Amino acid sequence: IGDLSRLEGLAIEGSTWTTQVVESLGPLARLRKLKYLFLSNLRSQDSSLTPLRELDALVHLRTAYWWPEEEFRGLRAALPRLKYGSLFDEELIGRFSKRGNAAPI
Repeated sequence: IGDLSRLEGLAIEGSTWTTQVVESLGPLARLRKLKYLFLSNLRSQDSSLTPLRELDALVHLRTAYWWPEEEFRGLRAALPRLKYGSLFDEELIGRFSKRGNAAPI
């Protein structure tokens, strides 16, 4: 997937009843033109959003709130263009995000 260097939008999603599990979001870090990313019902085994910090063009990210709270904070700090999506609902992050390490998959 990292070879799709001109890609501007991407959705990697599980189904209503099945979570999509990936080893890491690392390959997405090479998608430097990505503006829109949707990760509904997706978890990574390393519980990290850190690779997404490389996506300088990203303006909209939708994801579940099961990532560690510090992952949301780090992503907001690293990506000033990111203005829309899950990262901006502090109430839901506080209610549903994992504090410390995320729950095991």
